[in-house]
Amino acid sequence: MILHRNFAVVALVLVLAPVSLSGTAAAQPVPEASDRSRATALALSLGGTMASVGLMVGGTQLDATQGVGEAMELLGGMSLLVTPSLGEWYVDEHFTFGLKIRLAGFGLATVGGALLASDLQKFSCWFGTSCKYETLSEVLLVGGAAVFLAGAAYDIATAPRATARHDARSRPRITAAPTLVGTSARPVPGVALGGAF
Repeated sequence: MILHRNFAVVALVLVLAPVSLSGTAAAQPVPEASDRSRATALALSLGGTMASVGLMVGGTQLDATQGVGEAMELLGGMSLLVTPSLGEWYVDEHFTFGLKIRLAGFGLATVGGALLASDLQKFSCWFGTSCKYETLSEVLLVGGAAVFLAGAAYDIATAPRATARHDARSRPRITAAPTLVGTSARPVPGVALGGAF
């Protein structure tokens, strides 16, 4: 009877040891070939941004009487909101931190431009106060532009890292651990499997 129990314990250890060891090996991240390239993500963000800037610069060089130049400038400026994020969009990250920063900068610059173009400056001067809206408008315009450019630079700089985050999200993770399973008679050794797919 004792020999039978010892044989059962040895057999159980021989069966569970490789399973538990393979489980810890499976828990380690396995480098896999990614279907998303860091270079492609960077090229999309940087290339898209350069194309937007090219549209804006090209629009300034065209004859203003035809209206094509203004349309190119507007298209280039508006596309500059999204083109730095193209590398993150490539790996399914859509509303990026850099895009949020650019939207905030765009909002600041819009408020500054609206103050500069409005009659608030004249209204303030009517009451004998100094006309400080012009200075505030300029600060908002320049500050908004700086924030906008910082958001574009952030998205371009972090586009390659977005592929690593994509790979980590898309890689299945499986873990195995030895465990004791409670039965009515006594605990029995077993293997617990867990994973994310």
